[in-house]
Amino acid sequence: CKTNDPRVRRPAEGVALAKRAVGLSSGKIPEVLDTLATAYIETGQLPEAMTTWQRAIELARGAKQQELVTLLQETMASVASRVEHGSENPPPLE
Repeated sequence: CKTNDPRVRRPAEGVALAKRAVGLSSGKIPEVLDTLATAYIETGQLPEAMTTWQRAIELARGAKQQELVTLLQETMASVASRVEHGSENPPPLE
């Protein structure tokens, strides 16, 4: 469940947990990489997010998961668009 309540949001912890999940999955599950990329966005780490989404896309493409490839590409494009229109650190994804 996502929340914007600053009393319960801990984005840095989200990054740490997502990195752990990536490690446990040997970095081979695109959905887990998507989670890490989203956590990076939450902490303002745009370059890391984009790199991580690109890795997720490559894995999904290799696994012939075209729907996931499309979803990840759309997410990256949405974030890039928000940055292009003036938000260096885009707000959290909804």
